[in-house]
Amino acid sequence: MIREAIMVKGFGKILIIALLGFCFAPPADASLTSDINAIVTRKSQKNAHFAVRVVNASTGRTAYARYADELMIPASNMKIISSAAALHYLGPNYEFTTKVGLRGRTLVVIGGGDPLLGDPETDEKHGRKPGRLFADIAGALAENGVKSLDEIIIDTAFFDDNGVCPNWSADDLNQDYACEVSGLNYNLNCIRVSAKRYGSKAIVYVEPQTNYFTFVNKMKSVSKGKSAIAVLHNAQPNKLLVKGKCAPGAGASADVAIKKPAGFFGVLLAENLSRAGIRVPKQVTQRYTGKEKGIKIIRTYKTPMADVLKRCNTDSLNLAAEAFIKTISAENTAGRINGEWPHGQT
Repeated sequence: MIREAIMVKGFGKILIIALLGFCFAPPADASLTSDINAIVTRKSQKNAHFAVRVVNASTGRTAYARYADELMIPASNMKIISSAAALHYLGPNYEFTTKVGLRGRTLVVIGGGDPLLGDPETDEKHGRKPGRLFADIAGALAENGVKSLDEIIIDTAFFDDNGVCPNWSADDLNQDYACEVSGLNYNLNCIRVSAKRYGSKAIVYVEPQTNYFTFVNKMKSVSKGKSAIAVLHNAQPNKLLVKGKCAPGAGASADVAIKKPAGFFGVLLAENLSRAGIRVPKQVTQRYTGKEKGIKIIRTYKTPMADVLKRCNTDSLNLAAEAFIKTISAENTAGRINGEWPHGQT
């Protein structure tokens, strides 16, 4: 067996390729050297810097080295390590599971840390329409004869309540790549805020459509140039300042991380159920329901490991990698109910 690690530095970014399980025999060294050299000397890689070390996992012998001791910043390459840990501790057949339960006129949604619940790209891949989750839950309530709800509970206790890793930079927390991590995630815990000219005014709108947010519209209409938009949080988690300029023609949009994503999901759920003709309570509750009795599971939604691995590594989705770490913690504990970063990283 051979372990291969290739670090690539170029255009300010670094890539690590880690391949496990490559068959090795001593005579193959020359071929291996030729293959790697062919990769790192491509004309398309002229602006990249490579640091490579290939080690026989059985003997510890170095089979190939090229600037192997050059220090490089791992950056998103750490997703490979997180993914390998997820495959080891959770297994390739693991499924991230979200359950919907009913007890009388109380609706309970129990999160399982799924980072791709309501992910537009994953839904499109599987032929699912936008918002299909809410329509399906409304259908499940209709099947059970429920036309009115007294309570909606969102259970996020699969993970702890620390949605922001203490190691993250505060300057990044507004960005979609630094969204909070919850036991119940939806739409990648982000919204898309857009602005477009209608007459002389710049109108702001949001996807998914919801009244959860209040927007302070400081967009300016301009007669020429390109449109640009910035969306900023303030002390209130659901109040957003939108500023920039809106030119005729194409508008501008920005993907923004959500604060308190479980609350966002709960409001979206209530709004969609209301539009489906189901009476809903004025507020959504968030609490642990694991010890509560009488909850009948009426729907289960599962996302396979393969989907999360692809979004994590092919698309460099940070939320997927963070969910891996917390899920490893949640599923490999004794007497613990919350997945957490410190435990998942050890």
